[in-house]
Amino acid sequence: MITGGGGAIGFGIADRLLATGAAVVLSDIDEPRLQKARSILVEKYSESQVEIIAFDVTNYLSVEKAFDKISRRLGGIDIVIPNAGVAHVAKIEDLDPDKLAQVIDVNLTGTFNTIKASIPIFKRQETGGNVVVISSKNVFDPGAAFGAYSASKAGAHQISKIAALELAELRVRVNMINPDAVFGDEEISSKLWDLIGPDRMKCRGLDCQGLKEYYRNRNLLKTSVLAEHVGNAVVFFASNQTPTTGASLPVDGGIPAAFPR
Repeated sequence: MITGGGGAIGFGIADRLLATGAAVVLSDIDEPRLQKARSILVEKYSESQVEIIAFDVTNYLSVEKAFDKISRRLGGIDIVIPNAGVAHVAKIEDLDPDKLAQVIDVNLTGTFNTIKASIPIFKRQETGGNVVVISSKNVFDPGAAFGAYSASKAGAHQISKIAALELAELRVRVNMINPDAVFGDEEISSKLWDLIGPDRMKCRGLDCQGLKEYYRNRNLLKTSVLAEHVGNAVVFFASNQTPTTGASLPVDGGIPAAFPR
């Protein structure tokens, strides 16, 4: 189950999981984007491998019902990827409290709701599982005028660590992936960067391509971070190749200020 499945990162995660033979459920609040993502994926993979379901991660009852429906449809859930996220650009003095609440509601409460709704399923199945939370480089290296996003992601990161402590007895591993900016492409764009990109371009005096180059050149490897890179990291955790839980894996090309510590 991948939340935020209509955006670039969610799509990239789905693609990499499908390539390993997983059955994937994409969820999002935006049904047209979900339909588009599914239509592209089923051209490449088996139609029976890709399910979609629309729900609102900020509404726990909505999440709970969706998890129940998918469990009945597919027989259970083994891998949960809380990925849905939004952002808002504003300095603290200009930050509308309602905007702050909205970002926290999606990024923090949405992650909490998604993890919480998965626990009864993991308990019933008694087969272990993986929760892989799409966190952010901003947890370790926040940016000015990005307080709402950075704070909400830091909260989601922390609740995920608590989940790692609590779910180990169920043999459920909880790990976090910390990407830097992922822009997507013309087919499946990043909803987050669709929203905040113009402000980021304006404040840095860059066009769209210039903004991408800015993020590429600021990391040690001078590389663009792609959705498929995040997907590869999800596959690593979800395939239990190491006995790891509570870990944070940067997927950012190497940003020293964001090294986990």
